[in-house]
Amino acid sequence: MLMATGLQLLIGVVALAVGAPALDTSWEVAGTMRFGASLFGLVVFGTAHMIVLRCYLLARAPT
Repeated sequence: MLMATGLQLLIGVVALAVGAPALDTSWEVAGTMRFGASLFGLVVFGTAHMIVLRCYLLARAPT
């Protein structure tokens, strides 16, 4: 299952990498402390929430 998720993410990245230049829009990401803290918070808490929710749902799944 993890391999399938990784492949889906890879396909999405390739599609975005090809499609983004086609839009001809210049995007710049400023590597500020606020950006880093926001990214860290989203990664840590989003991942933790997903894991807790998955465990909760698996415990409630009928066998």
